[in-house]
Amino acid sequence: MSLNKVITEQSWTGSPMDLRTATELKLALLGSSLNCFSVEWKNQGFIFSETHDLGYGIVQKKGGPCGVLASVQAFV
Repeated sequence: MSLNKVITEQSWTGSPMDLRTATELKLALLGSSLNCFSVEWKNQGFIFSETHDLGYGIVQKKGGPCGVLASVQAFV
């Protein structure tokens, strides 16, 4: 496996999440299924660094889901 692999095509496949899974996920992330995602959470995506030697690093915008990003970054 190479970290230098060039991705030439994006794939956005998947299936909708059922309500129970969505509720449990929101509870795990926000502490309550009634809480709303902040603007910082909504504006964050999975974007990798453009710095040559740090291409594997996920870029975090201001605020937002640092715990989620750290977990994904650890997996990467």
